[in-house]
Amino acid sequence: MDLIKLDVFNVNETTSFDSSSPVPGQNGVSPDASVTMVLKDISTQVNTNTIQYRFDGVLVTPATQKSGNLTTIQYDPPGLMSPLSTHTNRIIWSDNGGTVTTKTNEFTFRVAAYANISLGSPIYLETFDNVAEGALPAGWSVTNFTDLDILPGNDLNNFHSDTFVDWTVISRSTLSNWFAVTPGGADYLSIFNVAPNQVINNAVVTNLISTNFIIAVSDRSNNQKQIQYLFTGDYNLSGRNNVYLAFNSLWVQNQDSLAAVEYSIDGGTTWLPAQYLLDRPDILRDSSSNIDASNTFATVYSDVPNFISVSPGNYGQFIGVASNQWAGLATFLSPRGDDNQTTSKRVEVIRLAQADNQPAVRFRLAEVGTWSWYWGVDNFGLYSIGTAAAPLFASSPTPTNQTVPAGNAASITIAEAVGLGPITYQWRHEGTNLPGRTSQTLVLPAASPTDAGSYDVVAANPGGSVTSPPPAAV
Repeated sequence: MDLIKLDVFNVNETTSFDSSSPVPGQNGVSPDASVTMVLKDISTQVNTNTIQYRFDGVLVTPATQKSGNLTTIQYDPPGLMSPLSTHTNRIIWSDNGGTVTTKTNEFTFRVAAYANISLGSPIYLETFDNVAEGALPAGWSVTNFTDLDILPGNDLNNFHSDTFVDWTVISRSTLSNWFAVTPGGADYLSIFNVAPNQVINNAVVTNLISTNFIIAVSDRSNNQKQIQYLFTGDYNLSGRNNVYLAFNSLWVQNQDSLAAVEYSIDGGTTWLPAQYLLDRPDILRDSSSNIDASNTFATVYSDVPNFISVSPGNYGQFIGVASNQWAGLATFLSPRGDDNQTTSKRVEVIRLAQADNQPAVRFRLAEVGTWSWYWGVDNFGLYSIGTAAAPLFASSPTPTNQTVPAGNAASITIAEAVGLGPITYQWRHEGTNLPGRTSQTLVLPAASPTDAGSYDVVAANPGGSVTSPPPAAV
């Protein structure tokens, strides 16, 4: 059926405030957003010479454009608006009627919680732009345990070809040719998405691929496994402290896929954890809601491959950290949403605590799945980050008061803190730390009278700490 828009207005109305962006009361607004307002002529016309606009109480000069019966007013606040800041917009205008009518509209919006991460100048940076398509940076190597797909031979323009059994450097323009590939080309139409409200070096991130980048493809064929490893050469970090790895990541999580980043300081004899991306339900937790990393990596699933066949398998077989150390990997696990086409397309910034002052640091990236999307990487860089701001909590969810009968379970969840990692959480009861309660969710398996009182959580990172507002009462 056809959709019909019906506008209803007072026949005695002169002009009206038609719309705005951001909309009144909007939360999570981008820090670099501009404000757009539209006034509508009804029985009279807006006199554009009378428009007055105040942003946070300050009279400013917006851009004004008249088209038909609509007048568009636009203002771009200078710089970046502060995280979680609220902004007031007030517009006054008059019409051209015989009896002049003056109107006012006022609304507010709130900026998203975000971290402005200053990377500084890179120690090393691989942009892949000087690497030919199908080649690798000098000193890098690949290996795979990927099943062959439907197209034998090499073809950069078709992700089903043998080219993509391994990580492969391609260009943004070549990637665009995939959109028409059958089957599955449409799965790449969203690859250029970017997660909102990322700020790096005082600029909102709007693009993750420049010219060339490197990609591991798992979205190839059903009932096949894709296991691909990428190894870098050694980087000399002698005399460097507070070392971080930062790279543009185009990752789409699947319910059975893994992305792993590890590094070595002994030539690859042993591997150290940096980051592991898994579907949120596959990151297992104990009765206190803390991550159980050992079981997360050891649990066997019917949809996870092994090195021989498409199933069964566990995630731990694909990482370089020895199994007797898996229990200590909780802080390196990062839960992601299944099939989400946007939220994991971001700049990943990862602390490498054991890489400080090391003369030879190499990396390995592992992508594992069965018909499980893709992982693209660009601007792979190493940085020394000496300063950072304390983390921030997003506006929701926030802990709320609860009434719980004795013996029943209670849980309190706080929003994920944003900021330079690593970020830790510590729950408190009446201001006293609760040992072992270090996740975003506090679980009381069987509440007792001694559990009554106020709870809050402290999130901390290298730049400081923040306490959740307001405290919750149980």
